[in-house]
Amino acid sequence: ENTLHRLQGAVRVCKHESLKVFSDTLCSMGSGLVIRSGDAVEELLAVLAAVTTGRRCVVFNNRLEPWHRSRDQEVAEALRSARIEVEAFVGNVLYDPEELKPIERWQRWRARVRAEEAENRG
Repeated sequence: ENTLHRLQGAVRVCKHESLKVFSDTLCSMGSGLVIRSGDAVEELLAVLAAVTTGRRCVVFNNRLEPWHRSRDQEVAEALRSARIEVEAFVGNVLYDPEELKPIERWQRWRARVRAEEAENRG
């Protein structure tokens, strides 16, 4: 992932160790961790082409930044058009901000109605 800030020091070591433990855990369950760089759709399709048994599915956590969301949606659509099952989940947050927007609109509307009722009562 291209970012403005490269991982350094303790953060880099922590990420490396976390990935190592995750890889070891996957191996103990008969799976493995694949790390690639390049075009996400091309790389995922290449990995999935090597899968000869079992379910071909890509599972990921939704990211919240708009530029990541649009990219994730593009990748998911491309995979689905290639007949790959895709599942996305809310990760690292209690509620998906997109799902909260209707509630926020309702709360603003309700606050406005209450203010108008109070004003009408005098």
